[in-house]
Amino acid sequence: MPPIAPPPPYLPPSGDEKVRPVSSLNVATSSRRMQLLDRLRRAVVFAGILAFVLWGVLGFRLFSRKCSAPRPPRSSVPFQWSDVTPTPDLVWHPCFDALECARLQVPLDWTNPSDPRTVAIALAKVPAAVPETDPSWLGPVLINPGGPGGSGVELALLLGTAIQTVVGRTHSVIGFDPRGVNNTTPATTCFPSDTARVLWALRGRVIGSSAGHQDVGIEFARAKSLGSVCEEVINAGGGAAFAGTPNVARDMLAIVDASWKSVGKEKEKRGLRYWGFSYGTVLGQTFASMFPDRVERMVLDGVVDLDDYYSGGWLRNLQDSDHVIESFYTYCSSSSACDLTAATPGLVARRIKKLIFKLHAEPIPVYGDLAAPDYITESDVRTIIFLSLYFPIQAFPIVASVLASLEAGDAAPISRILHAKYECDNSLPTNPKPNTGFEAASAIFCQDGGVARSNSTLAEMIEYVEVLRNQSEMIGGNWAAIAMSCTGWRVPAHGLPPPTRKSRVVDTKNPILFVTTQLDPVTPRWNAEKARGLFKNAGLLLQLSEGHCSISAPSMCSVLRITRYFLDGTVERKMAVCEADSTPWGAPRIEEETVAWRLVRGWKPVLLGGRGRGV
Repeated sequence: MPPIAPPPPYLPPSGDEKVRPVSSLNVATSSRRMQLLDRLRRAVVFAGILAFVLWGVLGFRLFSRKCSAPRPPRSSVPFQWSDVTPTPDLVWHPCFDALECARLQVPLDWTNPSDPRTVAIALAKVPAAVPETDPSWLGPVLINPGGPGGSGVELALLLGTAIQTVVGRTHSVIGFDPRGVNNTTPATTCFPSDTARVLWALRGRVIGSSAGHQDVGIEFARAKSLGSVCEEVINAGGGAAFAGTPNVARDMLAIVDASWKSVGKEKEKRGLRYWGFSYGTVLGQTFASMFPDRVERMVLDGVVDLDDYYSGGWLRNLQDSDHVIESFYTYCSSSSACDLTAATPGLVARRIKKLIFKLHAEPIPVYGDLAAPDYITESDVRTIIFLSLYFPIQAFPIVASVLASLEAGDAAPISRILHAKYECDNSLPTNPKPNTGFEAASAIFCQDGGVARSNSTLAEMIEYVEVLRNQSEMIGGNWAAIAMSCTGWRVPAHGLPPPTRKSRVVDTKNPILFVTTQLDPVTPRWNAEKARGLFKNAGLLLQLSEGHCSISAPSMCSVLRITRYFLDGTVERKMAVCEADSTPWGAPRIEEETVAWRLVRGWKPVLLGGRGRGV
């Protein structure tokens, strides 16, 4: 993977900018819309209740530049994780062309030194531009894409070099798969095969899409069934009971210590350098609460309310969701390039709501699509709107296009995006990956929430669904799937407990930088403002855009502020404010070869809140 050149050497503006409304630019080209449609069509959408959906923008390009960074030699033999022996010290192996990979062996139970069981953490590293023995090497920056259940290894593959451009080339960048996730073993899996998991997922429903709460009852029963199977698997000896976030935070410290030990500097007790997105901010806040004296640099982007998360509430997420939906109506009505455009935002909204109302009673069949017979329901429309809120610049034009087609009676475009065509492959893969599926996510957040929902009744969950739908009528049902899954999860957390704050404010060795967009669909700005007050001297960067996490929209201002933070560790006393450099249907204000755009094109947010076929 070739390196990416650093951004131009100019200073970001001061933090005293006045907050201005996000402007709308009306220039867009047909070719750009078609390119985005093709990217979304090819994105990986794992459908089903509790599925976390990895949206891959597969056309993203890396621009090759010369760099002095040492790179491992390429091998003609495909890399296989099974060929790497887990070790308590870091032993790096060439992998994925320009990266290095390792499996770090850590205790399964950090609270019990006599327990011989271990975890093998999968790590992928973008090497620094200087040897790690060089005095100028600043150490590793760990990254986490969110979820929970997201793969840091995948994030390193997709965005590792771009992130390194931002944080500085004298850092290594390490993506790791948390416990139970992806390539880290033991894996968390409750299904015998991928086929069984897909079949289960396809039977799921979007909660709240049927009258009489029938769908709530069905998903309640599904959660109870899946939870009981997972419990049997865990009781049979799996390591999923130790998948909680505090254990992963301790693993992160082990990665840092092992990195410095590998260059003979373990006695220096260097701190963590970290960039976490979404759930990754839970991981970061947990680490900072447990090991405040080991915080060196920490950017927490798309901030989750820690108290709400550890209580199992999932009630502090949708406060700005409808505002992001309203921005779709506004941008669309302001651009002739939007396929659903109308004279006012209200008229755009009316077209979509009329379509949803029609689909509630009369799903639309797919005609003439040779891939497979299909049909589209109200749930499908709610789901594609839900997914688009995470990255509006790329997704809003796609949603407008497929909904306009659906309005005209053509259901094929939305079907091709949402309903992946599954084929059974009975051949044995040469390098099978662990089945982590959405069980890994449930294992993490249900344990972190203290299995608070395990004794919930159906009546209580119906009431809970209504609370979320009052927060957002459009997507509250999607979001309810998260807590619903925990109604069947009875396995309590093992190992390290969640942190408790001894004082109201945690005094970290170095200040944390919290980052938020102006309107985030699932981690509202208020969460970042609250979190800033819980950590002494923390900074806050507000990016004037819609979407989940700052890299959902390009902003060289944000990039350069984060670069400066990793360089000197300082944050401003006042909230810093950055404009975005593009909007949906808008002309980019910066070159598309900049690192800000590369971050956007490579970003695959991990989405919680599943979907199903509906009634």
